[in-house]
Amino acid sequence: MALSPDGSYLYVTNLFSDAVSVVSTATNSIIRSIPVDSAPFGIASSRDGTMLYVTSLNNDVVDVVDTGSDLIIKRIPVGSRPIEAALTPNGNFLYVSNSALFDGIPGSLSIIRTSTNAVVATVQVGYDPQRVAFLRNGLFAYVTNQLSGTVSVIDTRSKVVTTNIPVGVNPVGLALIPEPLVCLK
Repeated sequence: MALSPDGSYLYVTNLFSDAVSVVSTATNSIIRSIPVDSAPFGIASSRDGTMLYVTSLNNDVVDVVDTGSDLIIKRIPVGSRPIEAALTPNGNFLYVSNSALFDGIPGSLSIIRTSTNAVVATVQVGYDPQRVAFLRNGLFAYVTNQLSGTVSVIDTRSKVVTTNIPVGVNPVGLALIPEPLVCLK
């Protein structure tokens, strides 16, 4: 799911109907449906709400949808079996976790520059990467690797994995809590 920046719309991927439901948060009802590629899974909304980025689990692409017209304006090839779509805090890059599940190889992150809708880097991570989160300052990304039992830490400037943290069996979700404020007297 993704929420529009102003909170008026909730976008929900529908895996088996190849569509995104647009829900009005004012009425809590579906107001329209946007057709997308096969098996939509992950979704992110641009910071200004004009674009949606939708992963296609079956066809290894990200659909870029213009929310004004509800049309796909670009289809971006990414790695095998894309799961998550997460924007950096400044909205300049989209990180897509490619699980490569059933391929017998480690997964990857496709990093897409949102101004050009082009992949600018691919970063190898652990097996079956799932969710992606960023520090508030955007300097590091974290991705859970479900079948590796790790979280990969990626330096977003160099686009390199700095470490893999063993966290337990089958990690999927993650959340970063903002750093506490320090008051000096």
